[in-house]
Amino acid sequence: MKWGSYFVLAMVLLGMMVGQAGAQEIDLEGLLVSDFQVFGEELGDGAYVYQDGEWNVAELFQSSVDNKAFIFQEGNDNEAKQEQVGVGNWAGIRQNGNANRASIYQNGNDNWAGIYQLGNENSASIEQRGNSNRAGIFQQGNGNNASIVQTGDNFRANIVQKGNNNSATITQSGL
Repeated sequence: MKWGSYFVLAMVLLGMMVGQAGAQEIDLEGLLVSDFQVFGEELGDGAYVYQDGEWNVAELFQSSVDNKAFIFQEGNDNEAKQEQVGVGNWAGIRQNGNANRASIYQNGNDNWAGIYQLGNENSASIEQRGNSNRAGIFQQGNGNNASIVQTGDNFRANIVQKGNNNSATITQSGL
């Protein structure tokens, strides 16, 4: 099973839930990360960035066809961004520590999304405007924050936050 399937499984299991520490204990690590070591081989056409440390930053932009993408950063000043526009979509982003930030924006067709952050200044976002949507975001500790905005079609969403300054927002709209 591809790691993307684990992510969808996680979203299906969580339904449309927002959890924060004290409200709900959810272990997503196994579902989101268990196959990350092979995602490079299974990504197919798409893009992929891996960074390890120091001042990180990565941006991806893809326009059309079977999309996919990913960014995987480990430590220091992080930041990431993605944008995909049309057709197959997917996305990703995973950050581990330090100043974090992320974002994903996809425009239409089969969307998914992602984001996973673990420690330090956190923040996130996801915005998908149309078609089959789903979303994600899991943060673990420190500055937290999140958001998800999906505007049309089949929505789903989740945000799970565990410790420190928390905050969350989900806005899903009409057709």
